[in-house]
Amino acid sequence: MQPEDKDATIKALQDRIAVQKHQAGLEDDTRPIPETGPTDQANNLQIGIRAGTEFVGSMLGGGLFGWLIDTWLDSAPIGMIAGVLVGVIIAFWNLYKLTLPGASSPLQ
Repeated sequence: MQPEDKDATIKALQDRIAVQKHQAGLEDDTRPIPETGPTDQANNLQIGIRAGTEFVGSMLGGGLFGWLIDTWLDSAPIGMIAGVLVGVIIAFWNLYKLTLPGASSPLQ
C-alpha cells in the first residue's frame, strides 16, 4: 500500500467518524461528567469493616458480660464461656442481617 493510499484511507475513516459524531450529536466531543459517589470497591470495604467490627465487638461484649457474671456469682469459667457463645450467636445474627438483600447502607 502506497503512502498516498494510506492517507486517503485515513481521511475516509475520519470523514465517516465525523458523520457518525454529527448524527449522534457529539460534534464538539464533550461527554457528560458522571455523578460522583462512592465506588463499589469503597462500598464493599465499608461493609467488610462493619461486618468485622460487629463480629469482634459482639464476641468481646459477650465475653465481658460473661466475665462480669463470673466475678459477681464466682462461677468461673461458666459465665465467660456462656457469654462468648451468646456473643458468637449475636455476631452471626448481625452478619445475617447485614447480608440480607435491601439491608441498610453501612453509612446509615
